[in-house]
Amino acid sequence: MLADGQSVVSFSGAGLSAESGVGTFRDAQDGLWAKYDPVQLASPEGFAADPELVIDWYAARRRVVGDAQPNPAHVALAGRRDILHVTQNVDDLLSRAGAEQVIALHGSIGFDRCHGGCGHTECVDMTDPPGLLECPACGAPLRPAVVWFGEAMPQEAWDIAERA
Repeated sequence: MLADGQSVVSFSGAGLSAESGVGTFRDAQDGLWAKYDPVQLASPEGFAADPELVIDWYAARRRVVGDAQPNPAHVALAGRRDILHVTQNVDDLLSRAGAEQVIALHGSIGFDRCHGGCGHTECVDMTDPPGLLECPACGAPLRPAVVWFGEAMPQEAWDIAERA
């Protein structure tokens, strides 16, 4: 039993979604993608060097996530309405399972954001992801709204997770 003022936090990572068919970041480096260094596919430098390659890799990942279904672990965690879910996963399977309080430390593969920094974000159809798009607000390229190598986690998400 929890004392007044105490809360329950679940902290999850890639293993949670593995049963749903969503491999870890490193597991996704298979087949065609095995020949690429992860930094080529998930860093500002990689995006600057070959944005089409990065977008194509994320389109493949988005299709996997879009086709995946929450597994029993997602459902069990989501069933606890009193839990704050802090996840390193970029998929939305906890939310689709019904979890209401989800902090995605590494962002969400279901959104694009402006690479130019104007703050624009938009939802992406993960079953039919678009190619490389321009930000409608400033014209800079849009990129997946996830944390890449060399980038800091979103400060607000980090602050909430740290307080929890």
